[in-house]
Amino acid sequence: MRSLIDPENILRNVGIAKGMAVADLGCGQGFFTIPIASIVGTEGKVYAVDSDPVALDYLREGMKGNNVGENVIEIMQTNMSSTGIPDHSIDAIFLANVFHDIEDRAAFFGEAKRICKPGGMLIDVDWEKVNTARGPPFKLRIPVEEAKEILSGNGFKVVKSIEAGQNHYGFVCRLVSK
Repeated sequence: MRSLIDPENILRNVGIAKGMAVADLGCGQGFFTIPIASIVGTEGKVYAVDSDPVALDYLREGMKGNNVGENVIEIMQTNMSSTGIPDHSIDAIFLANVFHDIEDRAAFFGEAKRICKPGGMLIDVDWEKVNTARGPPFKLRIPVEEAKEILSGNGFKVVKSIEAGQNHYGFVCRLVSK
């Protein structure tokens, strides 16, 4: 996967910083979770949220020997639309390759707005709407402009586009309404 997408390069360009609270929603095996934890450090917190227990077991394995992982990362096996994260506690919500899988967008965005601090960020990295050998089926992929419309129509203003690697796009958004 690193040949298609470089988590460290993406994270350098999205505004995540030391001491932040970040929700990695749909974290999977932690491809971005551990690099995020390295950035926020022991003063920060990363909520690693996924409904797949097997993926979270891989994340736990990947955290072993990581000097910030266990102190910073809280693993939560739950749905992205009902996380249990405290209200208005998150500086940045991070979504990587999951936006196209969100079935109940109203519930998801309600939860995102509930956990996000006023003016907080939502960072979305997802697959371009092109046919590729890897990734989700073409019919599930969301075109760039449509993704921007969905985000802005749900209270998150796109403030920056980022280079997200081969066959991916990325946005940094700000919460503009509750």
